[in-house]
Amino acid sequence: MKKLFIELFHFDKSTDYLPYYKKQTLKYDNNTSINDLLDTINQLDSFCLDKSKTINVKINHLYTNANTKVNDIVEVLGNDWKIEPISIYRATKDFVYDNSDFLASIALFDKYLNYSQKQHYTDNYELVYYASNSINLNRDYIGDVALYIAYDLISQNPSLKDEILAIITNENSGICYHTSLENRIFAFANQESKIASLFGMAGITYKKPSYLDISDIQIAQKFDGFNISAYMPTTQTKDLIKNCGGTYIDISTAYNDIAICNLKSDNKKFSLKLIGEFLLDAKDNNADLVIVDDEYLSIFDGMQCNIENAVGRDIRMPILSKTEFTKILGGNKDTKTLGLDKHRVGVSL
Repeated sequence: MKKLFIELFHFDKSTDYLPYYKKQTLKYDNNTSINDLLDTINQLDSFCLDKSKTINVKINHLYTNANTKVNDIVEVLGNDWKIEPISIYRATKDFVYDNSDFLASIALFDKYLNYSQKQHYTDNYELVYYASNSINLNRDYIGDVALYIAYDLISQNPSLKDEILAIITNENSGICYHTSLENRIFAFANQESKIASLFGMAGITYKKPSYLDISDIQIAQKFDGFNISAYMPTTQTKDLIKNCGGTYIDISTAYNDIAICNLKSDNKKFSLKLIGEFLLDAKDNNADLVIVDDEYLSIFDGMQCNIENAVGRDIRMPILSKTEFTKILGGNKDTKTLGLDKHRVGVSL
């Protein structure tokens, strides 16, 4: 039997100002599911859980169905878990939460859906709705469930295209606030191509973040003593940071979509907040610098003052592009040749 160290969310809307967490150490085997864990904890120290529907939970930064095997999550997150409901913001009593906003998102399409269709989305898309990081920054966002419904309706009846697009393109709550779920839901069956198709129908530019992949670099100059984070790094990039003497600062928000297409629109502040969320995590975890793909340097460094204004905090995080980082590893030390003299935030090496 293996051990799992758990912090379990507790909150009572009627009596508590803030949530609190109770620690448990539990044993599990290869057949133990998250549901089994919750049942065991409930027997040891009861808490509220709605068993009338499929149970979904958030574990650390990942959202998952409670039928998932513990072993599968441990492989990704290790054995230190913080288990929370999929919506802390709407929690009423422990793992019971008010899902009226989710139901309202489906209700936008009442005139197009029959009872069984509505029930299908209600039963199967709640995790998708609450896993979206967009809702954390814009409570009015219609939710990804609305986008999946819109795609299905247009696919089934193309004559409805204009009507449906009118629903999902509201400037305050619509599709432009979508962010990818790829790195937020465990074992996510990626349907981002459907969302990209809707963006195209609506005439809105869509761009998914690209991964930062750096490997096979001859290291002539090291980063000993530096705490380094990176935006969307691959495993190879993380290994390279460690191999060059740096301490890699692992931050879950480094994999959040930043809705980059919004930076050229009236929704700019939304994307700036998403970027700021990651940079503040890097700062609060004592990162000395952040590495980004070349195309993001003008955003993470060049727009950092705007990002600070959007999140209401000073950041002043030094940023290196992939090219700059690899040149330094190769032995280049000249600030002007590297282009570091043009950075908005100074990079001291």
